[in-house]
Formats: sequence, structure tokens, C-alpha cells
Amino acid sequence: MKAKFVIVLVVWCFLLTLVPSAQAKKKGPKIKARLQVDSAIYDEDKSRIGNGTNIRRGILGIKGKLKDLLDSDELAKWTYKVGYDFADNEVSAKDLWLGYEFNESFSVQIGNFKEPFSHENLMSSAGTVFMERSLADALSTGRKMGFGVFKNWTKYSIQLGVFSEKVDEKRDEEDEGLAFTGRVTAQPIYDKESKTVLHFGLAASSRHLSIDDSVYDLDSTLEIEVNDMKLLETGDINNARKIVRLGGEVAFVSKKYLYFMSEVIQLKVKREAEDDLTFTGGAFTLGRSLWGPMRYFDRGDRTLGKVNMSKRQTALELALRYSWLDLVDGGVAGGVGKNLGVALNWYPQKLIRFSLNVIQSQVDRFGFENKPLIYALRAQINI
Repeated sequence: MKAKFVIVLVVWCFLLTLVPSAQAKKKGPKIKARLQVDSAIYDEDKSRIGNGTNIRRGILGIKGKLKDLLDSDELAKWTYKVGYDFADNEVSAKDLWLGYEFNESFSVQIGNFKEPFSHENLMSSAGTVFMERSLADALSTGRKMGFGVFKNWTKYSIQLGVFSEKVDEKRDEEDEGLAFTGRVTAQPIYDKESKTVLHFGLAASSRHLSIDDSVYDLDSTLEIEVNDMKLLETGDINNARKIVRLGGEVAFVSKKYLYFMSEVIQLKVKREAEDDLTFTGGAFTLGRSLWGPMRYFDRGDRTLGKVNMSKRQTALELALRYSWLDLVDGGVAGGVGKNLGVALNWYPQKLIRFSLNVIQSQVDRFGFENKPLIYALRAQINI
């Protein structure tokens, strides 16, 4: 606990020294800093789950154009992002990439970044509607080392990439695993003046596993991360050779301060000399701004964006979410989870957010039903 307190104090002091310069600076590298402090209480049904408080994220980094670092107009089209997370008394790499912008709608990048799969996963952790992404995120891809191509039109976009493994993975004799991932989106309704958007997306990913990774597993917490309790878990899946993912998504942002997003993900584990396994998950989120500005649609990433705050505004939003995850197939009994949650997010100013989540969870595994009720709070500063 003492170590956690020291980390919180140091990071908060560092962030507070950055706020004036981050707000005033017009050119040069953009400072990226994020601190999320979470606390949760579990009203257990049958399984004992520990209450707790933790530093969920403590991210520090910079992003911008190389020309601002080296004062050279020849580098005007080169971009970069560097970010590390210092939570849990550890240092982990987040976005570490170099990019090139051919024009405003066409770019490439290389390094460590998110595979273009799953609407919710591609959203920034600072702007997710709930404190955590849904149960279905257990089937998503996350960040890997790779090369990506991104092309946006007014109402369409294509995101393609080839990816190896996590930035800290190393192989001595066996080859690394390799994935091909892509996402296409369409916005048949896009009204720039009223900010009304209707969005559809399809994504697919095919990953050939390294021989070293022939034992595969999936697990998930209950959408709150103050402990490591995994009530949904497949255990070891042997002889896995290939992971195929498919995802479908839809989102809507209305000028009447209403938004929703939904997605379904299917993951198939192809095995050598054994039957394939299929797991599914999905989520539906409905939200509304109670006062102040509302969320916008991010035209760059083609995702639901953060609340569009200015310096002197405040905002309050309310959201409901239903999510599910099915990790049962063949001889694998990872469990079936269903969550119904409500989120209340208050933004007293542009950089600060306070969140309250109440989640009723239901997990069925081995014929055993568990229904914990979760109360969670988050304090966040995001620069």
C-alpha cells in the first residue's frame, strides 16, 4: 500500500505541473498523461470476490509531428506517438509508432499499436463510456507490433494491417506468430452541421500462432479491474494453431444528445487433430447527455469519441449497457457471463472525469450460477 501511495503522489504532482503548459502550448509535441484511480465493492452472491482500490492506468507519453521536434519542414508528414503505462508498479509499453501522412485521409504507421478490430477496443481508455470495456473485449485483439494502412473517405474507411506479437515477446528458435487484420466502415448518415452519424463496421482477423503458443486460453474479469478474479476462464486449450476473429458493429450519434453502439464478436480456435472451438460475445450500449456537451463521432478512428468539452464547460452523462460472453464449446467449459450495468459520468472540467458504475453480473459455469452486484468508482485526469 505504501508503494501505491508513493506512485499516486508522484504521478499526480507530475501531471499537475504539466497542466498549464499542456493547455497553453500551441506547437511542438503534445503531452499525453492519464491517471485513473479505481475503487470497487462486490456484493458477492456465492463466490468470494475481494473489494479493492488500485491505480488502473498511469500513462505518460508524447505525440506529434517530427518537424516540431527537429524544426524541419521536410518532416512535416512524419508523425509519432510514444506512451508507457506505470500502473501496478510496472512499466508497460502502449503506443510506440512512427507514421507517415500522404494526405489528410491516407496514412501508414509502423510500430506497436492496436490492431484495427472492435469498435470499443479502438476507443481510447480515457473515453470509454463505462470504466472498462465490455465482456466481449476478451475476444478482441489489443496492441501488437505491426504495419498498418489507413484510408478515409467522407462516408467510408478501410484499415488494414499485418501484425506479429506483443512488443515484449521474443522467440529463440520458433518463428513469431503472424496476423492479418482489417476493418471497413461506412457512415450512410453523416450530417456535419447537426453532428448526426449512423455508423456500420465489419472487421476480421486471422492469426497463425507460433508453435510456442500452441496452448491458448481466454479469460475475463467482470468489467472491473481492481482484482484478478476471473470467473470466466477457458483454461488451457491445447494444439491451437490459428485464431480467426469476426466482428460486426453499429453506432449512432444524434443531435438530440443520444447515442448508442453495439457489436458482436466471434472467435474461432482452429486446432491440429482436434475439433475447432467457437466463442462469442457482444455488447449494446445506450447513452445520453443529461447536461453540457455530448460525445462526438471520431472521423479519424471511426469510433465513438469522448465528450467534446471546452475549457469552461461541465457535463453529465448517463448510460446503460448489456454485455455477454460465451466461453463454452466442445469440452471447454469457460462459462457464460451476462452483465447489465449503468454508468454515470461527471466532467467538472475538460481534464477531469468522475465515474460511477453499478453492474449486475451473472455467471454460469459448471452448472454453478453466481450473481455478484458491483459498485465501482473512478477518478480520472487526462491531459
